[in-house]
Amino acid sequence: MTKKDIINVISKTTGNTQKVTAEVVDSLLDNIKAELGKGGSVEFMGFGTFSVVDRAERAGNNPRTGEKLIIPAHKAVNFKSSKILSEIVNANKKIPAEAGVE
Repeated sequence: MTKKDIINVISKTTGNTQKVTAEVVDSLLDNIKAELGKGGSVEFMGFGTFSVVDRAERAGNNPRTGEKLIIPAHKAVNFKSSKILSEIVNANKKIPAEAGVE
């Protein structure tokens, strides 16, 4: 599912135009990026939590040459799914119709 697909589904579900829905989706994503950029976290109850984690420096290999190299320490985005989402994914359960997803 792409961003465009998500906008189409939300637009149909809410009755808003695709333009308005796209603005809302873009605003949501911009705010999530801003919060993660500050090192914060974003939690969606029943879905999961996005957070920033520190990755330590480590040794690695260049896959093309096999040359050993050092991968520097860096920050990465982590996603921890909620119990509900994990159950849906693992049990192939149907999402409730009121969620608006086909």
